[in-house]
Amino acid sequence: MKKKTRNILIIIVGIAIILGVGAYSFATANINYNKEQSQEIALQRIPGEVTDIETEFEIEDITLEYTFLIIDEENVMQEVTVNSKSGAITGIN
Repeated sequence: MKKKTRNILIIIVGIAIILGVGAYSFATANINYNKEQSQEIALQRIPGEVTDIETEFEIEDITLEYTFLIIDEENVMQEVTVNSKSGAITGIN
């Protein structure tokens, strides 16, 4: 690979990293519902016991979403996803 091409590639990768970090920082600065508050919202919808929590960065909305794995009252595993900015449930599986 030529030196000029390699330098351009390094610049592009650097810009992508900077933009990604900036977007993630923006998302975390706009959290209106923390993990505990989001868990309460999920448990209001699907009462039960939380067995696992996953945090995912949503690039389309530049927000974080929390997915809670819940064993409901009928002993069925449910997934409830809550948006950290709006507090809205964005998915139930």
